[in-house]
Amino acid sequence: MSTRDVAALSEAVLVDARPNNRYRGEEPETDPRLGKVPEADPRRGHIPNAINVPCREHLEADGLIKPPQAIRDRFAAKGIVDASGVVSYCGAGVTACHNLLAMEYAGLGQGRLYPGSWSAWSRNAELPAAIGHC
Repeated sequence: MSTRDVAALSEAVLVDARPNNRYRGEEPETDPRLGKVPEADPRRGHIPNAINVPCREHLEADGLIKPPQAIRDRFAAKGIVDASGVVSYCGAGVTACHNLLAMEYAGLGQGRLYPGSWSAWSRNAELPAAIGHC
């Protein structure tokens, strides 16, 4: 799925897998081992109307994935009960795959990936960007 395809969508549910602060357009997170995570994109924020479901929240404190019902409940709280209409993105297309796998694991079906993700979207100044919560 290309940036042009995503920009033309009218029915899909866009899901942003990045941490909340990245979605809201705030300062990048700090990694306890590495320090402040560098920014690679020309703009902050998210694709308008996207829902934020940070992929790291699918994991237990020990790094194992949460039970399927917990993940189903989490997506349902965001209004997602079927992944067939979902397009998942993140910063560069990697952690978006985690959300797609989590939805399948939870029995919600298959969504689609926007591999260019925020990095591709934010480089096109003609496309809108949102900050804060949607």
